[in-house]
Formats: sequence, structure tokens, C-alpha cells
Amino acid sequence: MPTNKTQRTAVLLLLFPAIALGQVSAKRSPANVAKPMTASLSGKAFQITKAGDVKPALLAHVCLFAAKHPFSRYTLQRVALFDDFVKEAKDLDERFGRDTNAAMVEDECHKLLRDLDSKKVEDLKDQAGSELPTYTAETDEMGTFSISQIQPGDYLVRIHGQAGNYDALWIDKITLAGGEEKTIKLASTAEACQIK
Repeated sequence: MPTNKTQRTAVLLLLFPAIALGQVSAKRSPANVAKPMTASLSGKAFQITKAGDVKPALLAHVCLFAAKHPFSRYTLQRVALFDDFVKEAKDLDERFGRDTNAAMVEDECHKLLRDLDSKKVEDLKDQAGSELPTYTAETDEMGTFSISQIQPGDYLVRIHGQAGNYDALWIDKITLAGGEEKTIKLASTAEACQIK
């Protein structure tokens, strides 16, 4: 141990650069950089028939789009327009006591789902290099799926596949926090068209 003030000062001056450099390198060390926590999502998509039977979404395509993604807005707008069209067609049939628009509604339903699928494929191709994350998965034969390593944020869940005798589309809006493990059930289809 240094005994006088001059010796203590000399020791401190010699140690100061080593201490300072150690603190600087500790701050820059990649191991000390906080990594953002990701989330995971699992779920099940199914349709409940009028008879009460549960029909899972068999081998359906699951897409998780950032809420700000143009496809999210496009999907919600197209589904809302189609719902307005269906309501208007049903109102006309009721008003005139007929059932002539049912076939037209089914055809338009299939067109809607084809349009959304082709738009999804285009958007996924354009997604390369984008800052808006997109995640995909497939459901199994029970309609379950799982996606991990998801950046926290707001998302649109879009599932398209077959459930029983229907070509169906499920949509849900979710928010995922870092480290969250969320499980969802999608029982209500946004649209369902009978398979011919």
C-alpha cells in the first residue's frame, strides 16, 4: 500500500486509464447491448356450422401483417365493401320476395378470396427489404398454427383455407408486446364461400 499522498496519486494516475478503458469497452461490448424481446403467437382457426359442428381450417395459409402494412388496410376495406354488397343483395331479395342473388353472392365471395390471395402474393414479393414485418405459417389438420420471433407491435392476422365445405377467411387484429406468448382462437369467419 502506498504510504504517502504522492505515491497514492501516482497509483491512481496509473490505474485511471485502465479503469476508464475497461468501462468504455464494457459499454461497447455486444454482450451488454440489450436485444429487443420478440413475441410468439399460436392459435387455432375453425368454423362452427349451423348444426354446431366444429370444422378446423385445414392446411390454411396464415399471414401476420403489420397493421400499417398496405395489405392490412386493403384487406379490411375489401371485406367491408363485400359485406355491404351482401347486405344490399339480401335486402333486395327480401324486398322482392325472391332468392335470385344467392348465386351471385357466392361467385363474388370466391372472387374476393382469389383477389385477396393474389394481392397477398404480390405484397409478399414486394415485402423484401421492407421495414414492415410480415410472418407466415400453415395450420395443421386441426387448424392450429404457431409463429415465433415476432417483433412487438400491432398486426392483422389473416388466415385463408378450407373449413368443411367452405373456402373461408378469418381476420383478427392483435397487439403483441415484447416477450409475450399470445394464443388466439378464430371461430368466426370474416367470409366463407361454399365450395362447389
